Amino acid sequence: MPIVDVEIVGPVSARRRAGLASRLADLAGEALDVPLGRLWVRVRSLAGRDYAESGGGPARGVRPVFVRLLRRAWPPLAVRRREARALTEVVARAVGRPVAHVHVAYEPPGEGRAAFGGDLMDPRSSRG
Repeated sequence: MPIVDVEIVGPVSARRRAGLASRLADLAGEALDVPLGRLWVRVRSLAGRDYAESGGGPARGVRPVFVRLLRRAWPPLAVRRREARALTEVVARAVGRPVAHVHVAYEPPGEGRAAFGGDLMDPRSSRG
């Protein structure tokens, strides 16, 4: 059961914000090739004043989006590259930001350290 956390720096228009989590869940599920009902998405906003870059940034107009992805196990590198590109593109489109401003980080694999409903992810299971 992959979990996708999306943190958006700065405002998102009301039109884009309406139904955003649901849209992202469907789009991310497609991008990651996850069956319906098997992917969770959480969306958070971060005020622009609560984000900074070293050297006085960000540059004017840059409002990044940070995406964290938790999976049971890491797929092979070639698959992660494809997934990261696809996930970046669907998130950028959904929130109305340039692809270059969307950053994806894979969390350490969840097997043996994450539990759903009290059931610890089992490395022998094919789920998530």
